[in-house]
Amino acid sequence: MAHLVCRADDPLARRKSVRWRELGGRPFIGITRISSVRRLTDAAFVHAEIAIAPRYEVEQIASAVALVDAGLGVTALPSLTFSMFKGRKLAVRPLVEPSLRRNVGFVTVAGRTLPREAGRLMEIVRTTMRKELAAVRP
Repeated sequence: MAHLVCRADDPLARRKSVRWRELGGRPFIGITRISSVRRLTDAAFVHAEIAIAPRYEVEQIASAVALVDAGLGVTALPSLTFSMFKGRKLAVRPLVEPSLRRNVGFVTVAGRTLPREAGRLMEIVRTTMRKELAAVRP
């Protein structure tokens, strides 16, 4: 699920959730066009029937968060990125209408057994993702 990331003193920080449409007219910090995060936000804006041109476009999520922290705008990020900016005085609110989700998975070759190390890596990734998602769910 995508979430609004804004400063704690932003008026939207007082809300339980925020509609994508409410980001119209706000300075938006976008991730570069080649990112899956950008494809997610662009799709949400299309479904919400608003046109947003990012005021800033950055390559790294950490850069987007730093710009938000500096008061230069708001951004939208998936929940799995939250651990990257713990400790900052930012507010994170679910973005709704539309509510978007994306799948994360593994691709393997049918009929082949994974090496033990690859299977262990997959299990570590699954466990870590479950913990991260459980930590951000209300």
